[in-house]
Amino acid sequence: MSSFHELRIWLRSDGVDGPSEKGLTALLRHLPDLSPPVGLADAVLRELGLSSAHRRLPAAVWGARAGIAASLLLTAGSFLLLPLVRLVPLPQLSDLVSLTVLSVRVAATWWMAAVSFWDFLLAFAEKATLIFTAPEALIGLAVTSLVGLVAFRWLLSLTYQHRTSGYAQTV
Repeated sequence: MSSFHELRIWLRSDGVDGPSEKGLTALLRHLPDLSPPVGLADAVLRELGLSSAHRRLPAAVWGARAGIAASLLLTAGSFLLLPLVRLVPLPQLSDLVSLTVLSVRVAATWWMAAVSFWDFLLAFAEKATLIFTAPEALIGLAVTSLVGLVAFRWLLSLTYQHRTSGYAQTV
């Protein structure tokens, strides 16, 4: 029989189990085999210089495999310990409310400490602003800056003279 005749039989059967399956099986028998020949993958790897015998898996793959194995073992262990959970008493609602109130109180205490620190910095900045906006303080800052600049320049020239005078020892 031809494959077209078997296709017509299969299409005419319209879902009836016996003729439909026989027609489909006969039709599929005429189709070519699409699987690659045996040993094709090894030949391709050999051609590329990546022999399957010498191929090593990267460490990330082994790490992922170890992580999956560990998670499966932990899951199995938790299933074994699941009956023991029934023996653990559940906390009462009043205990949960007390714990929540206590945690809110601790968080508020920490928040107050942080706010008081920033309040201290704000007060310090206000006082420093008052001090440094006074004309006398500005003159004092300018004089101090000039004295520091002169001292730094003098120290730099002494260091340069010391290095160029030949007294510096080479290592």
